[in-house]
Formats: sequence, C-alpha cells, structure tokens
Amino acid sequence: MLNNTPTQLKITALVCACSITLSATADTYTAEPMLVTASRVSENIEDTLATVSLIDRETIERSQAPDLLELLRLQSGIDIVRSGPAGAQTSLFMRGTNSNHTLILIDGVRVNSTNTGAIAWENLPLAQIERIEIVRGPRTSFYGANAIGGVIQIFTRQANQTTVRIGLGSYGQQEISAATGYAAERSALSITAGWRDSDGFSAQNENGFGYDPDDDGFNTWNVSMRGSVKTSDSSELSYQLLYTDNENEFDQGQSQSQQSVLGLSWDYCSTCSYTQSINLGYTSDKLDTMTAFGSSALNSKHSSIDWQLSRKMEQAQWVFGVDLDSESGRNKDNYNQSRNNLAAYTGLTLEAGRSDLQFALRYDDNSVYGSELTGSAALGLALTGQLRLVASYGTAYRAPTMNELYSPGFFGLFAGNPDLNAESSDSSELSLRWQLAAKQKLSLSVYRTRIDNLIAFSGEDFQAVNINKAAIDGIEAEYQLNAGNWQLTANATFQDTEDKSTGNSLLRRPDEKYSLTLDRSWNNGAWLGVEVFYSGEREDFGASLDSYTLVNLRAGLSLAGGFRLEGRLENLLDEYYQPAFGFNAADRSYYLNILWRK
Repeated sequence: MLNNTPTQLKITALVCACSITLSATADTYTAEPMLVTASRVSENIEDTLATVSLIDRETIERSQAPDLLELLRLQSGIDIVRSGPAGAQTSLFMRGTNSNHTLILIDGVRVNSTNTGAIAWENLPLAQIERIEIVRGPRTSFYGANAIGGVIQIFTRQANQTTVRIGLGSYGQQEISAATGYAAERSALSITAGWRDSDGFSAQNENGFGYDPDDDGFNTWNVSMRGSVKTSDSSELSYQLLYTDNENEFDQGQSQSQQSVLGLSWDYCSTCSYTQSINLGYTSDKLDTMTAFGSSALNSKHSSIDWQLSRKMEQAQWVFGVDLDSESGRNKDNYNQSRNNLAAYTGLTLEAGRSDLQFALRYDDNSVYGSELTGSAALGLALTGQLRLVASYGTAYRAPTMNELYSPGFFGLFAGNPDLNAESSDSSELSLRWQLAAKQKLSLSVYRTRIDNLIAFSGEDFQAVNINKAAIDGIEAEYQLNAGNWQLTANATFQDTEDKSTGNSLLRRPDEKYSLTLDRSWNNGAWLGVEVFYSGEREDFGASLDSYTLVNLRAGLSLAGGFRLEGRLENLLDEYYQPAFGFNAADRSYYLNILWRK
C-alpha cells in the first residue's frame, strides 16, 4: 500500500468536506446510463463491479475542450502527457501503468498500434465522439492483451439532426465540423465530418534535444459514418467507419498519418433471454515521419472476428465468446511481420441477496509469444441501502509490439528481441461507493498492481529484454453532485509507482493530482463553468518536473434561430509548466465557437 499517511489524511479530509458542504438534492430523477465495456454486456453503471466513468456527448459539448486531452486529464487515475502544442505526440498512463498498458477500442474495434502498442490520442477528434467509457483496472479476462491498466472505449457520433460548428482560437486555430443523421423505427444513419488547423508554438524549449524556435503546426480532417438496419424483428445489422488524415509538425521534423477504423456487427435476439452477436473489425494505421536525422514509415493493420453468446437470467448473466485476431506491422524496409491470436472467454455475474459476484476467464493462443491464461473475480456487498463495498482481483498481460520484437534499432542500438515474453500483471482493488442522495455519489478506491517481465531497452547495446518489475499502489476518490442547475465533480488521485530494478519512480506519473469542475446552467440554454486541475511533481528523463495548476473557464449562450455562442479560456492564470522535460505547454489561450443546430 501507499507509504504516505499524510496523503491518506488529505483524501479523508477531502471526502468529508465534499459530503458535508454539498448536500443539495435534485428535484427530478434521471435513469442511470447503461455501459457495455466493463463486462462486454449491457449493464447499469450503478450495478457494475468495475470502477468506471462515462463521458457523454453533453459533457463533451459543455466542456468546450479543443481536444480529447483536456477531457481525459480531468479523470481520476489518468495522467496525460503531450509533448508540445495541438497535434503533438500524446501519452496516456492509467493507474500508473505504461502508455501501452491500456486497451483502446473504437466502437468495439481494437485500435492499439501493432508497432508501438499505443494510439495517437492527438489525432482523435472530439467532433466525432458520442461518448467515452473508461474502465479502470485489468480487463484482460474479457478482452485479451494490453488491458493491464484498463480499457477506454470510444463510441463515434450518433447524430439524429443537423449541426454545424465553426471555431477559432489562439495559435491560429481554425476549426469546422458538421454532423447530420436520422433515426427511424427500423434504421438509423449518422455522418460527421471535421477539419482543424493550428499554427501552434514551438514544441520544445532550450532543454529539448532537438530545439528549434519555430512554430509547430497541426492540420487534420476526418469523417465518420455510423448506422444500423433492422434485418428482422429480432436482429439488427450495425456498421461504423472512422477515417482521420493528419499532418503534425515538431521541432526538427514532421509526420503524416492516416487511420481507418471499420466495424460491422450483427446482433440477434429471439426471446432476449439468449443474445448472440458476430462482430467484424478492421484497423489500418500509416505513419510517415521525416526528421533532420532520417525518416521512418510505420504501417500497422489489425483485423478481428468475434462471436459472442450471452444469456440474461433473473439473478444471473452469462457470456461466452470466441475471437480470432490477425495483425501485421511493417517498419519501412526493416521488418514486415504478422501474427495471429485465437481466444475463448467466458464471464458469469450472479446476484445473491445483498451480494453480487462476477467471474471471468480467458485463454489466448498467440502464434508468436505463446499462450496466456487470465482470470478475474469480483465481489460486491451492500453494507447498507446507500453504501456498497466492492473487492476485485485480476490478472493481465501485454503482448510485445512489433518494434520490440523486430526493430533493428538505430545503428545497432535499441534493437528488438524476437525472444521476448509477454509482460504479466496481477491487480487487486477495494472500493467503497456511497449513494448519498438521489443525485450525490461518493467513491473511494484503493488498488495494488504488480507487473513482471516488463520490457525495457536495457540489454546489450540497449536491446529490448525482459528484466524490469514494477510496483504500483494508489488511491482514488471521486465526488459527484447534480443539484438542479448545478453540477459538480471533484476527484483526487494518489499513487506510488516504483521501478523495482532501480528503486526509482516510474517516469512522468505524478504522486498526486486533483481536479474539480463546477457548472451552472440556466433554463434559457446558457451555462457557465470552471475547471481546476492540479498535477504534482513527477520524474522525467534527466530531470524532476515541478507541480502546476490550471484554471479553465467555459461558457455558452443560446441565440435565436438555433444558433449558440460558445467559448473557452484555458490556463487563466497563465501558468508556466513543462508537460515533459524540454517541451512547452500552451500559455493563456482562448477558443470561440458558433454552433447552429436544426
């Protein structure tokens, strides 16, 4: 556990202050949203035994965030590092794990790069996103490789009316997006397109290894289509497409990338006690990078087919599935490799009086790194009508990437290793969840993760080898209030990360962070909100980075004729900080938008 008694006292004080100071309740009741990511079946957000968060379309629009980074950094247990302006390389660390330890899905399709194991967060446009489901903790027993820290699933836009949004902002930003669609009794279709251009600022400062004081810009355009057709009274065919084309500048170079994500699914339900689905997925990533030191070209492809059967009973729900994945990776003329993975999984959720139980088991057989058996178990116990205790345990693993296996490195340095084993982990969690009133929630989670066979470039000539171990302990607390026209969310994260081979903290992960958002809305459609974000000190390559605090304002005003004026002011206090050593962050900046909806 965390060896920090003052930290635990801080969180206790925070929890008490929230529960004492904010005790208002709402006058109306809204049904709790449904989630599908935690257990691969639809379940009420209050019933799930996983630690989850939901970011819906209303929250995205209210935030006025220019990109996904600003939304995710406010979530408990998530640390974001962007090395420069909009479009710069962005890394996400969930619960202290590495940036390639989180599985990312878009409409159910895996999008983690076969070459790097991560995704280009900077290229995912908010205009294309309907909602985001965040599941913390291991989920490999349901999804397979890479879900050590958790799973984030992004669902593309489901527009049933026409909207156009035009914006401009600091650093020469220009943006336009449009969405249209319909929803009928037996079919639905939504199409969204967007374009964004920014002049940016210098990604690096004098501490950077490739410092060049010119501005580094970003240009992207994107399109998505999402639809469904009822093929009978008991079956439905759904399809999704997302395509992005991006150009990113950085000091001493630039990159061009394209990503395609396609999904096709067929769901069948006769009496709905049994439901089955067949899901097809395809992802293609292309990344060409040109620098003053040379160029590289990475291509990654992934295709999958999944068959799933589930049964919903009065006090139980069971799921079983088989999936086949095929992936390939190519690094210019250095390697061109592929591998296949066949897996079977099952999960069972039981209700027994005041208790809920969940068990899951998965077996993966990979053509390159062998077989893996993972499992998880969770227990939920209602202590009172408002207080619930949840305990869980799970194992997980991460497959070596194509770069880690086959890259020849640079002049013989930092080469891959085809004999690498998969990383493995075990995690345990204990959480308390209070439903303080109809519209108040308070949760406290304590977790422990141990990772073995960590892959590090620390062999001879810095070759990739399995040597490192990591220990991660953490506490998360979150409070939510919906009281009439007021909405408040506050959370705190405390974590202790350690590389067991050196005794040092894991890089770029602060020991503590806090965030608070407060919004006030009016019946005429206007709203005003504030975000406060604090990140503690953290270690980086060759330096210790100072803590920093960001204050952001956002507002909206409805006008006649379906128009709405929106605005956001970021870094109100003009705080200077380095998100990573040698890299710059934005100064005080503004964004203005006009939205028309019909």
